[in-house]
Amino acid sequence: MKKLDKNWITAPIIDTEYKQYVLLAYIQEIKGSYDQLKIYPHLSELIDQYCELIQLKDNRISLAEKFPKTLKGVDAKDMKMVFSREISEENWVEEVTNIIEMAIPFLKETIQQGKEIYEEIEKNIHVEPVGVEPLKNDEGYFILNADGFNETLVYGYKVSLFETPEDKYRAIHTRYATAFVKNLSVTNHYIKLEMIKQYPALPHPSVYAFESNYAIPVDATYLPIVKRMITKIANI
Repeated sequence: MKKLDKNWITAPIIDTEYKQYVLLAYIQEIKGSYDQLKIYPHLSELIDQYCELIQLKDNRISLAEKFPKTLKGVDAKDMKMVFSREISEENWVEEVTNIIEMAIPFLKETIQQGKEIYEEIEKNIHVEPVGVEPLKNDEGYFILNADGFNETLVYGYKVSLFETPEDKYRAIHTRYATAFVKNLSVTNHYIKLEMIKQYPALPHPSVYAFESNYAIPVDATYLPIVKRMITKIANI
């Protein structure tokens, strides 16, 4: 799916009706992905776009800095470039402000729809530790099962803590490990033992099994939601 350029508001053509057409075409594609329960990366991109527009709306100086200029030539005497302007900065800023005012409600509504889908899916994902849960659970494996899956997927994970002057954050790194064809003998405990055999460097891993009531896309939905759930579980 084609992304909406970060600077689409200030890119030619500066016309509210045209920009609304561009935005609604983009949102229509996203809603088509929502219908397939595909949330990411669309939701993250929408939030970034929304925050950018709010910042521009609240900061007229930042908006004026994006005013387009055409290089006309170079003033050799004063050693500076000379720009020409097809429209006045005042008119340009006013038109872009109108476009921002038009776009914000559409983005907000589409973000809310994505969040509602996210929350509904998350509510229907069951998680439980496999075996005895170690005291240190910032590294290990998670198992993904869902309706419609022919295989059980296994991923390794590691949660790290990093700090900024303002706050502390948790970051998660994941890697695909393997997959098991579903059958009655392939239990979560069996998978845990197999992972310990294959990766003896981690002899006492944390292992969490996730089960979804939805047949959801892995990369676009299941993994992003599980990653956030794991970062909340890890006691670091």
